[in-house]
Amino acid sequence: MIQKHVVAIVQARMGSHRLPGKTMMKIQDQPLLYHVIQQVQKAYHVNMIVVATSTGAQDDCIAEYALQLGVQVYRGDEDDVLSRFYEAAVWYHADVIVRITADCPLLDPRLIDAGIEILFIDDIDFVSNVDPPSFPDGMDVEIMTFACLEQAQKQAVLPMDREHVTSFIKQHPSLFKTKNYPCTHGDLSSYKLSVDTHAELELIRNMYPYLPKDFGYMDIISHYWRGWCV
Repeated sequence: MIQKHVVAIVQARMGSHRLPGKTMMKIQDQPLLYHVIQQVQKAYHVNMIVVATSTGAQDDCIAEYALQLGVQVYRGDEDDVLSRFYEAAVWYHADVIVRITADCPLLDPRLIDAGIEILFIDDIDFVSNVDPPSFPDGMDVEIMTFACLEQAQKQAVLPMDREHVTSFIKQHPSLFKTKNYPCTHGDLSSYKLSVDTHAELELIRNMYPYLPKDFGYMDIISHYWRGWCV
């Protein structure tokens, strides 16, 4: 048992440039955010889920809905997402932060647990499965210690590094002990399982009824192979 407070912070907002409002668009009568939270809740090593959204009025619906689901909420700067994550981590006393985006409703919770275990077993600062990517897009997991996030918060000054939570960490490998874990089934990064367009949303809507209860990413890929969602 990992004796640390592991907090999954779900980054969510209504103002997506590519598909505005997607966070609350529905799959099987439940918003995207619901499905993301449901998947993260299955991760064994996650102690708490926090939805981190902006203070803008357009994101009131996200905050209200997350509270209805019984998860914590933190509201911060819309553009400085790094500070939003850091402040949420401080507020909820996180030892370890798992960064999740709200457009990944099929996220495999086993990948979250695998990353957390690597972080502790290898005693490192930052773990991801996206640098380089080999899992399907939509299975993205990034995990960091609080000290790692705090250092990024203090030192990152470029707008890109403030907008993208882990950009500074990735751009400064000499400052952090990092590791990427690859997909054991080969390179599946060409499969798109996150939601950025209406077509991708429809793809997942069509696929969802056929998935087993505790599906993993290979169950999802098998639907592509069978042609069920073409």
